Amino acid sequence: MLRGLSEKDLRYFYPKSVACRGAFAKPAGGNAKTILEFGGADGLVYSALVEVPCGKGCFLYSRLVLEPEENPVAEKLLENMAGYKSETVPGKALFLTDGRNVVSSVADALAKNYGAELDVGGIADIGKYNAVFVDGGMPLSNEDFEALAASGKPVIVFGTCAAADMKTRPVGAKSWSGRAVRIADDPILDGLTNQELMWRKKFSDQKTAFAELAAEEFDTEDGVLMYPAYVVRRGNIVFTTLSPSNAPKDVASQVSRLWATILGNVGVRVKGFSRPYIPKGLFYDSVDLTAHLDRTLCDEKGGDGKGSWNDQGPEQCLPAPFLDGHGWVGPVPYEMKREGPCSFVLKSEYCKSGNEKVEIQIGRRFDTLNWLCTAAWVGKGKRDYTVRVNYADGTSQQVDGTGGVNLFDWVSETPNFSGERDTVTALRVLRTKAGKFTRFNIYSTSWVNPHPEKTVRSVEFLRGEKNCAVVGIFAVTLGARESEYSALSAEERERLHERFVSEALAAKEGGDRAKAIALYEKAVRAKPVDLGIYRSIAALYEADGDWEGALATYRRSLAADYNQPDLWDEEKRIEAKVKGAAK
Repeated sequence: MLRGLSEKDLRYFYPKSVACRGAFAKPAGGNAKTILEFGGADGLVYSALVEVPCGKGCFLYSRLVLEPEENPVAEKLLENMAGYKSETVPGKALFLTDGRNVVSSVADALAKNYGAELDVGGIADIGKYNAVFVDGGMPLSNEDFEALAASGKPVIVFGTCAAADMKTRPVGAKSWSGRAVRIADDPILDGLTNQELMWRKKFSDQKTAFAELAAEEFDTEDGVLMYPAYVVRRGNIVFTTLSPSNAPKDVASQVSRLWATILGNVGVRVKGFSRPYIPKGLFYDSVDLTAHLDRTLCDEKGGDGKGSWNDQGPEQCLPAPFLDGHGWVGPVPYEMKREGPCSFVLKSEYCKSGNEKVEIQIGRRFDTLNWLCTAAWVGKGKRDYTVRVNYADGTSQQVDGTGGVNLFDWVSETPNFSGERDTVTALRVLRTKAGKFTRFNIYSTSWVNPHPEKTVRSVEFLRGEKNCAVVGIFAVTLGARESEYSALSAEERERLHERFVSEALAAKEGGDRAKAIALYEKAVRAKPVDLGIYRSIAALYEADGDWEGALATYRRSLAADYNQPDLWDEEKRIEAKVKGAAK
């Protein structure tokens, strides 16, 4: 892909010195290779060019600014991309055993934590697989080692190996605590930078190490790929003291990128980790939280255990644009209290008061549970809160709000939800010129109920682990496939629909747009097939300057029937308005 190009060629693009715009977050889920890394606000954690295998070929995803008519480097890149042929079709790896079929903790961690597709087998099976993994704790004969070397396959041995005379020693230099550096270019490390190997809070302070990358290094100077000598190559065989079981939560993103990249580089297919699918065409109902709300929108005095959700004084309150009480965040509508208490806070060591647990009575079935929240003092990998759903039959389900996964700080500039697995979180950035900060992040987190046929007795919000974030909950919305009118006859629903539309038009003419929207929403519930109602609702949101509400409404209409070409243009127009409002 980069034939004929050097690193220097890629640094400054002619004529504007802009090489990339809107880079991808570096893949951390496998089945993708970073071809070109890109630096940004958080360092070298972005990809400008990514290869994603598909069938016997691949897709290339690029965010490069390529102007071949003016830039010979761009011309060469395009030429290489057009002629590129993927060399490896991802497949399973063989995890070598000695015939006892003992499941190795290494194999278990690779499969469970990183989705590696593995089969357990013996030396005779090598030819069927893209790569071979070996637990160093397994006795490996000289004959077996020679067979691995002769296979030509990528082989990774986790730990020592007597047959190869590979011995280890403790990592002696304390100054290398919690970090390592690449010291060689090697195919197994392609796409990795020293940032994936930096497991410290502060680069210059060894005492801030979250964990050691490994307790031991290899006692050799030959074929060392990183220092300390955690990874060593001998021909087609790579030895490592790094363990896929070592996954400190504070550096979860680095660890995921590390193993996803290594698996991809040796051609191992990874089972996709994807966020839940949110059903289309849901009807949404707000849950009344009045009995649980104990914090106001504004905060007169910081640190007194009262006032707003974060209790940090008047300069850090919710911005005025969110005070209208109704708003869309992503695909979900929420109702907030306009006056008096408007949120509840979960207990944390970072605030003087808060709730250990808030239990909300539900008493109905639903398909999705959605909550509007934000947080302060969010730490990567921390369990900042838990949501538990209690069914009427006595069973329960729960999901965590984890820092750096589906929860970020209220002023975070770069929330990245690529590691989210159990929920679907959307972000809305509110801009304000008042106070200390110019942005306020509010998050809509959605959980798909695996048992929508069951009645839910209650939903609990519980505080997280020690030193968890301060989490404020502002609203809860339930999503269901059926509305309260679903059981009525077609004639009854038609009459209701006509009545709601008539009342909505009257409210609109009277200048009460909020009431008109609420009535139009009832009309949609009574007759979902009337897509024209969505246009009326979107127009009202536009009249109020609520671009997020208008965008969500157009997308709901397109989800119901995508064959509305004029709405494609409307969607793009409103997307531009949303982006403009966020600047």
